[in-house]
Amino acid sequence: MKKKLSTILLITLVLVLTFCLTACNTQPQTTLQNGNFESEDTLSSWKRDINDKSKVDITFNYMDRDDDGNLTNKYISIRNGSQLTSNLYQKIKVEKGATYKVSAKYNIANNISGSTGFSIGFMENKDFNPVYFSNSNGWTDYVMYITPETSELTLSIRLSGRGTVSVDDVAIEKVDQASVPAGTTVYAVKIISNLPYSKTAGGITFAVLMTVLTAVMMLVFYYMLRRASSQDNFLPVGDNEKVSLTKKISLSPIGIVGIVMMAGFVVRLILATTVYGYDGMYDNEATYILINGLGGYYHIYKPITPPGYIYYLGLYGLIRTSASITGVMGISIMLKLPSILADIAIIYLLFSFGRKYVGDRIAGTISMLYALLPPVFMLNAGWGGLESLAILGFIAIFICIVEKKNLGLFFSTLYSIMFSMETVYILPLICAYLVVQCVKDKKFILNAVLGVIGFFVAFYLLTLPMTLPDVKNGVPFVAFIRYYEVLGGNAVSCVNTFSIYAILGLNGIKASTGTFVMSIIFVVFVWLFAIYGYAYKKNRLNLLLLGAFTMLSVAVFGVNQNKVPAVVGATLLLMYAMISRDKRIYLLTGGFFTLNAMHIFTLYDMAGYLIGVNNRYVNFAKFDWVQVLGSVLMVLLVIALMFVVFDICFEGRKKEIQPIYESEVQEAKQKLHDKLKLKKLK
Repeated sequence: MKKKLSTILLITLVLVLTFCLTACNTQPQTTLQNGNFESEDTLSSWKRDINDKSKVDITFNYMDRDDDGNLTNKYISIRNGSQLTSNLYQKIKVEKGATYKVSAKYNIANNISGSTGFSIGFMENKDFNPVYFSNSNGWTDYVMYITPETSELTLSIRLSGRGTVSVDDVAIEKVDQASVPAGTTVYAVKIISNLPYSKTAGGITFAVLMTVLTAVMMLVFYYMLRRASSQDNFLPVGDNEKVSLTKKISLSPIGIVGIVMMAGFVVRLILATTVYGYDGMYDNEATYILINGLGGYYHIYKPITPPGYIYYLGLYGLIRTSASITGVMGISIMLKLPSILADIAIIYLLFSFGRKYVGDRIAGTISMLYALLPPVFMLNAGWGGLESLAILGFIAIFICIVEKKNLGLFFSTLYSIMFSMETVYILPLICAYLVVQCVKDKKFILNAVLGVIGFFVAFYLLTLPMTLPDVKNGVPFVAFIRYYEVLGGNAVSCVNTFSIYAILGLNGIKASTGTFVMSIIFVVFVWLFAIYGYAYKKNRLNLLLLGAFTMLSVAVFGVNQNKVPAVVGATLLLMYAMISRDKRIYLLTGGFFTLNAMHIFTLYDMAGYLIGVNNRYVNFAKFDWVQVLGSVLMVLLVIALMFVVFDICFEGRKKEIQPIYESEVQEAKQKLHDKLKLKKLK
């Protein structure tokens, strides 16, 4: 009855959610919007690539007054205080092969220095080279003619170098080719390999290979788990049996985990020195901290970088400067080193935790799988993301919960939230565990209360160096506000994730109020399901499974998500599969990791990293086939996981991975040999 009720509630919620999302879906605009900047929200319909006001500040002014004396004719002024190239851009639909006139008015207050100057360009083609202007004599007309070789254009008001330019009346209109003045250059705007929404042939091949490799690895390791389940975990003890040193090492716990950790480290080190990702972005943040200090970092820079890694960036900046590290390889290794070390620590934790419950061989097999999975090592050693730092914290949290290490739980949660804002999504589950422990043991209440208070005080003090200017200005909880802004504020329905929103073409679309509210309702529903699932039998191992389910559900049904919850959820699911040896969980884990590989390697290709280009504008198109297919499969897997979780947590049904013995292997080999021999005779 409970299972049927859960199914009905889920279907109803999905239908309501789909209706809300479809209602808020908008078609791409066919004309440039708010080109005269007269909207109440001056930058309405426009997007910025640099939001740091200390680098690029955009203000508005009025040029005239009407007959009643009211200010009118609004325009914008872009002040660039750095050497960076800033873009104020907007995407529109155009007719491929037609001729368009691009016009604007601009006024450069002082000469633009340090770079090329002001221009209007197109993000589809970074090789597009229009005329740049470094000065003007008052307000000047800007006119340019183009022929797009694509059906969509992203027009960009571009300022490169230090200086200020005022802009007004930006427009793009289709014209007859005959109306183009004689001798005027008509620029071709074409798609090149390192542009937004683009995939390369080599990149697609690479993504397919890595996706297939991930799936194959999951199946191969499934066979290895079956073999490991049929063997004991101890050294031979026969009186007359001699064991070589090599075999002793390979069979000892220290030898197993050492080999696995070494293999994982070598793979990641090779990748870190050959493939580059976020290196430039984090290096810029480190430079900012080095020059301006940590004080006010959240106030001015407003990064999405978690505070724990910001501390490391400050340390990295000092080391890089004092050691005069300028090479790309050295910078890449240093920036990725925390994530690589976190991955090695995860390998160790998976093995040391697993061997207590399932033995050395199964624990070693799972830790080796994690060490060699393509989507895992590409994220930290290739892309340079912080997912491994997040996963380390999540794994530590659930180890402490399963083993009732309550003091360690508070420290693990503190570490996790310092390195992963997504830790917020499992805080209700941690609270549920603490409440259950308090009910079981009244003496624990004081420890729990002191632990929670200590956790928040420690977090506040650790983030204080970055938020001190705001605290002095009367905003004492700016760190908490920043976490909300990243996870929920100015919510976008979908940003390059495999989720239900992508199926409806809402990638990059601001979430409507209805969508945002429905997303919150769904997340709360997941929390209630998870908390009840734990409280039903008070099984701490079930809480690990429910934590994985929570992260994966949030990844698929929550707005403003990125790839972190999906990767964290898949890893927690792998950890649970190791301890429970449940066949269904392991196979679902394989599905999630395969989709993560499809997601990660496709985005990596689109971003241009495979050809050494850092494209900050990378984005799936609204109905990109990879994103839609991946999203459909992701939604189906999460629904399937929900039923399996229900079966385990409420019904207590488990389906263990069955061991396969040497005799069975030999028998299967013999049958295959006989069949092949028979075919040869024929």
